[in-house]
Amino acid sequence: MEPLIIEVAINELAGKHDNPNIPYSLDDVVADAVACARAGAAIVHLHARDATTGEQRWFDTQFYREA
Repeated sequence: MEPLIIEVAINELAGKHDNPNIPYSLDDVVADAVACARAGAAIVHLHARDATTGEQRWFDTQFYREA
């Protein structure tokens, strides 16, 4: 098999109305990112989201630092 890089996008613009498993909170994002890495993902793409509403928090640098 040729080498490949697996990238996952764990929460993008999808909402819980589309999939109740979409991670919004920091804890859920980290848990899903770790699970993806353990399954072979080399890159995890995520968006900072409000833990309750799922609203995009585009400039929430604290969320990204903690994640």
